[in-house]
Amino acid sequence: MLARDPRRPAVLLIAGFMCNRAVWKPLLDSGLLARFNVATVNLEPIFGDIDTYAEVVHRAVDRLCAAAGAERVLLVGHSMGGLAARVYLRQNGDARVARVVTLASPHHGTVLGLLGHSRNARQMARGSRFVARLADDDRARWPRFTNVAARDDNMVIPRSNSMLQGAKQIELDGVGHLALIEDRRAWQIVAEEAQAVADQKP
Repeated sequence: MLARDPRRPAVLLIAGFMCNRAVWKPLLDSGLLARFNVATVNLEPIFGDIDTYAEVVHRAVDRLCAAAGAERVLLVGHSMGGLAARVYLRQNGDARVARVVTLASPHHGTVLGLLGHSRNARQMARGSRFVARLADDDRARWPRFTNVAARDDNMVIPRSNSMLQGAKQIELDGVGHLALIEDRRAWQIVAEEAQAVADQKP
């Protein structure tokens, strides 16, 4: 439950491709984010255009800020959710975003996207026009990103494509693409980044 308290950092969890907010339940049940105001969002329609998900994220950020009394939020995106966060920043700026954490997001595409039939799967293909447009993002924002990559990722290929040059980089061993969202090490990183947002406040 959200508490209207601007002293508590606001965190928006964004699920990835073919997933919904239920994937965050283990993290929420862990209690690691209990001291923060946390909301979740589904990227719909499920096989839609990633560019249109920016508006979904935009509405969710506005609702979270209003409910929590927060000026800025921490965006946390798993897989495609991290790409939706980047498109949100490109379209809306970063006035309401303190930091961004991406978990196994194919920032530079994945060869497996070539096998997809949906619009968003093809957009995530390595070498797609969507990926090329992402490369033109304002790189001045990247130091505010924390990229968490799974060294055993079986979906982002090559695995180095989940990294942004200039961002904080963390690689975790012994965990795959989907399992990363339930990895306690990844949860701890999210909690630490949220606390860092709190520590930045005057």
